Amino acid sequence: MADQFTNEPMLDMYIFETLQLIEQLEQSILNSEKESCYTRV
Repeated sequence: MADQFTNEPMLDMYIFETLQLIEQLEQSILNSEKESCYTRV
């Protein structure tokens, strides 16, 4: 994955942080879906 980054440090940092936030968002969505399934039962 690191080979996808450019030589521009600010852009690299932006991409890295954005990918981290996307992963956190995905995890939050999955957790929310799990919780909503438990409350329906």
